[in-house]
Amino acid sequence: MPPPTHIQIGPFNVSVILDDDAANRASISHKTDIDGEWDSRALTLTIRPGMAADKEAETVLHEVLHGLTFTTGLVHDIPDDEEGVVTRLAPALLDTLRRNPKLVAYLLNG
Repeated sequence: MPPPTHIQIGPFNVSVILDDDAANRASISHKTDIDGEWDSRALTLTIRPGMAADKEAETVLHEVLHGLTFTTGLVHDIPDDEEGVVTRLAPALLDTLRRNPKLVAYLLNG
């Protein structure tokens, strides 16, 4: 199942784009191999297509967490290691949500 084309992060309607070329351009600018990118100016999440489903889900959640650090202003509190914080939280949060469907149901129906 592909990711949604739009998601709401805080007050923003964010486009989710599957685009290998955009991910490659971001990779060149960051001088590292990446699977996704959050753009706070364009309000987009760009995801490299062709990943395994689990990796794609973790990447989308990773980029959503970047969006949340931006929308909440947390990015200003962790400017030196935002990527490190997000990289550690995304797989742990995804695993917690997957292992606890009753928690997810509770949170969504609360």
